[in-house]
This record gives sequence, C-alpha cells and structure tokens, in this order.
Amino acid sequence: YHILHNNYKKLDSDIQESIVDFIIVNMSDENLAVRCSSLLTAGEFLAQAGQSDDLDYLSRLCEALGERITDESAQVREDASLAAQHFAEAASSQSIMSSLDLLVPMLLSRAGDTSYPVRRASQQALYYLLHLHKGQEAANKVVQAYATRLAKRDADLSVTLVEYCKKTLIKLKPFSRLEQLESERSTLFAGSSSSDSD
Repeated sequence: YHILHNNYKKLDSDIQESIVDFIIVNMSDENLAVRCSSLLTAGEFLAQAGQSDDLDYLSRLCEALGERITDESAQVREDASLAAQHFAEAASSQSIMSSLDLLVPMLLSRAGDTSYPVRRASQQALYYLLHLHKGQEAANKVVQAYATRLAKRDADLSVTLVEYCKKTLIKLKPFSRLEQLESERSTLFAGSSSSDSD
C-alpha cells in the first residue's frame, strides 16, 4: 500500500497488471485480515489509476470491489466502501463516471445494512462518487446524468438513488478518507523514525 502511494507511475504495465491480479485474488481470501488488507491496497491502486485514467484496471478492480461491498463480514463491507471513497476522492471525473455502474448499485444496497459503520462508510463513498462534496450544482449534474442512464436498466433503482440523495446523502458532512490515510501514514513513519533513532 505505502509503496503504491509513492511509486505507482514508476511501475511498468506488467508489474501493474500483476499487482491488480494479486489484489483481486486476495480480496476473496478466506482469511479476514487478508481480505481487509487487500481492500486497503485496492483503494490506493484505484486512487492512483483513477488519476491516470487507467480504465482497464479500474473496471477490473471496481467489479471486484463491488462484490466485497456485499461480503458476509461487516468489516470487509466497511473496508470495501472506504476503498470506494478513497478512489472517489482522488480520481478524475472521467474515471469516476466510468465506474459508477460498478459501484453505485452495490453501495446503495448497503443503505439498510445492519452495521452502522458499513452504512456510514457506504454513504460517504456515494457522497464523493456523486460529487455532493462539490456543491449542489455539480452534484445535480452527476446524479441526474447517472440516474437517467441507470433508469434505462433499472427504473426503480434510479428513483431510489435520487430519493436517497435528496433525503440522506445531501445532509452528510464530508469526512475525507485521504486526510485520514495521510494522518495514519504520518503517524506510522514518525513512529518508525523514532524507533530507528532509539
């Protein structure tokens, strides 16, 4: 995860492909800790790929991420939603729009999740994916454009999305996953430097 944060653009395509394969395999591992760790890495890879508009990697990882958003483990569902938010905060608008079909329906399905942390994480992911953090005008454009596209495939889900945005998501206050991760990185490396000096 930390290697990806600083070195994504230095990796050649074969190595990037291998990393994607590794992440996807480990997202489905029987071990809970492995699944959660792979989701942290997936969030960082998606963020980096989303800034570069590497759409092939995005589609593969978002599809796998969507499956984990409905995992039997609440911790995995929460971490998958946090990974989606990580991507949504960092990626370009083009990358986000290309990934909505793979992420929004799965995140919306968590609206009634029995776990509050899962509901909260999925709401924040949708908040950023649908550009609600950029103001009402920007959000309206994204929500309406996607809802219109979604209605051709699932009219009921399209209506549900619009209502959920109006009644729930619009009331949220932004909570930055990027800032949280940066704080964790700073703490980690500060602790590492302190140990080295001792």
